[in-house]
Amino acid sequence: HLNPLIKTFQLGLAYIAPVLKEKGHNIAFLSLTTLDKKAIEKQLKDHKNEIVLISVTTDAFELCKKVVEFIHKKSDIPILLGGIHPTVCPEESIKLEGVLGICVGEGEHAVCELVDSIEHGRDYTNIENLWLKRNSVLYRNNLRPLIQDLDALPQPNYEIFKGHINFRILPVIFSRGCPFNCTYCCIHTLQKLYGGKCKFLRYNSIDYRMNLITSLIKKFTEIHEIEFYDDTFTSSKNNVLKFSALIQEKNIDLSWTCLSRADYIDEELLRAMKT
Repeated sequence: HLNPLIKTFQLGLAYIAPVLKEKGHNIAFLSLTTLDKKAIEKQLKDHKNEIVLISVTTDAFELCKKVVEFIHKKSDIPILLGGIHPTVCPEESIKLEGVLGICVGEGEHAVCELVDSIEHGRDYTNIENLWLKRNSVLYRNNLRPLIQDLDALPQPNYEIFKGHINFRILPVIFSRGCPFNCTYCCIHTLQKLYGGKCKFLRYNSIDYRMNLITSLIKKFTEIHEIEFYDDTFTSSKNNVLKFSALIQEKNIDLSWTCLSRADYIDEELLRAMKT
């Protein structure tokens, strides 16, 4: 978990961890704000690692290069990069020496396939969503369709962040994708990547949303605020109205923030959200 700006969680890891655990794999977690060589060496020594997974945003890519270089010098353990930077800048990411491969797009199923293949000694060069290097050959595999039923995924495992991150402000995401194509955002690159082959904007159900919020409040009593990471939280007005009504009905006393656009909010929505 690379966090050079000491700002946030990489939620992709929280979603991949429970999928791996369901398949019987153990998880060891490390959060780095700098190249902490002692922490990395301890992690490699204390755990029998089959693979290192690194979630990379663009602001963390310089730190990523240093971490990959250090691990590669210390061990021959395979390293897989995932997250938004390898997805939108795959050619730059795959060039790093010591990297086995990168995950382009959603990682839950692709990473599980890779870890299972490594564990059982099977060929892994044809796994969709992965670019993989083997014997000086680069395998650029096709994209698999985006996950349409987000409720079918296990709830994200926030416990892995304990001891590393401040839990007073907790990030949550209830959708994937965005209906817009803003020039300053990576969404237009993702839309081009998938080329309309599958539904791009997907939502968790209202029941899922409430179950996750209530379970997080029970697990982490120090939560003071929820920060919704959805690209455009109000892209479905109906969902926000229902969710806001249930927050009030269940007397959930938490502040929360979200991302939106001026043309996708109105007075009715703002009043419901404020309540």
